[in-house]
Amino acid sequence: MLVRLLLAVDDEALRHRLAALLAELDVVVSEQPVDAFWQRPERDACDLVVVRREDLPEPAADVVERLRRLPERPEVVVLRGADNAGDIARLQAAGCFAIVPRELPDTALGKVLAKLVERRRETVLARVRVAQAPPLRFQEMVSGSPATQRLYRLAARVAPSDTSLLLLGETGTGKDFLARAVHGESPRSGGPFVAINCGAVPEGLLESELFGHEKGAFTGATRARRGHFELAHCGTLYLDEIAEMPGNLQVKLLRALQERAIQRLGGETPVEVDVRIIAATHRDLSAAIREGAFRQDLYYRLAVVTLTVPALRERRDDVPELVSSYLEKFVRKLGRAEIGGVAAPAMEAMRSYAWPGNVRELINVVERAVLLCEGEEIDLVDLPAEISGITSPSDAGEEGSLFGDLEDWLERPLEAGREAVVVEFERRYLGRLLERYGGNVGKTAERAGIDPRTLYSKMRQLDLRKEAFKKR
Repeated sequence: MLVRLLLAVDDEALRHRLAALLAELDVVVSEQPVDAFWQRPERDACDLVVVRREDLPEPAADVVERLRRLPERPEVVVLRGADNAGDIARLQAAGCFAIVPRELPDTALGKVLAKLVERRRETVLARVRVAQAPPLRFQEMVSGSPATQRLYRLAARVAPSDTSLLLLGETGTGKDFLARAVHGESPRSGGPFVAINCGAVPEGLLESELFGHEKGAFTGATRARRGHFELAHCGTLYLDEIAEMPGNLQVKLLRALQERAIQRLGGETPVEVDVRIIAATHRDLSAAIREGAFRQDLYYRLAVVTLTVPALRERRDDVPELVSSYLEKFVRKLGRAEIGGVAAPAMEAMRSYAWPGNVRELINVVERAVLLCEGEEIDLVDLPAEISGITSPSDAGEEGSLFGDLEDWLERPLEAGREAVVVEFERRYLGRLLERYGGNVGKTAERAGIDPRTLYSKMRQLDLRKEAFKKR
């Protein structure tokens, strides 16, 4: 991740000295006239503010607190001289990140600044990673299929390089898991893995999400904001559903990959970035190129190595291991320790099923089975009718009861029952709306009163694919 540093230093000689030292680091440096900066510090988003002690307004505690309340929560580094060494304790109490003697030789001062920048980078990345799963390793990815094992071996050979990677395969096959494993096995594993679904972000916002924007770049841009490229600096950027990217952004993405630099929306200065690109799509890119929907030059830039993740119906030997892995996870998550495994008929039914939703559908089925299971093993009655072949009142179609006979639920924990009913209601409700609007996500989200991104997330969780609802 690129660290944005602002110099609030009124002394020209010191400012030039600092700029030269910071040029050796992975930072974006901006400068502001000191008086103008302290009047409106919120107009420049930054991670570190480096200020000369003489240029820090009083009372220092109030100034530092005001900076720390800004959206980016920047840290304050104070450069002190020999004549103001006596107020170190007061500055520390005010919340300053560091107080550094500016009389240090260039080599020593450069090392101190480098350490402070790295500390700040780690702090920000820790916040970014909160919502992310940790990097995967190939040994953590279960497979009993020779085809999948070959795929993993090839991916492991590619992982140590910085080569761009294109992942192909149907929705739900696990392309995101493979991308995380490639990142986890690469020299960039210590850096961030930043993912964005190009089809889930409205077209008007996608450019800002990718490249960031400056304050005032568009209506509502009340502050500058870093994009996914900057967040992924020294790491991996995963572009899911790349075929959904609009043509004008494909041009900008191609330029960013060629020049290894991006330009924020509303900005004038290029920002150098160091990222590895992994892109993925379920669509036929060759057909999209022929139709003029995808740029051929961008395809060649992304597809230096192409890996195709097979559908689950093509690797049925993976089903038992996947079921066992997710069963263990959901038994622990849902507090169902009494469930010890899957009965042979249920496992065979799952192995024989075609899994149109692939691994994502399998995950949902296992979670549902753990919620509904009444015994010590997952059995056929715990599986959906399309897998088990058993029709029950609770699976009797869209107009049937959401929970069947209430008496059957009285032996289960309240929270488990509530969650199962909510999941089933959302599946039916959103499925009917998508059917009504022919798979149009925008209209469905508007009618449901939710954000399109929220709807996309729920569709992935519930295995509702918009293609299935498009009117022929």
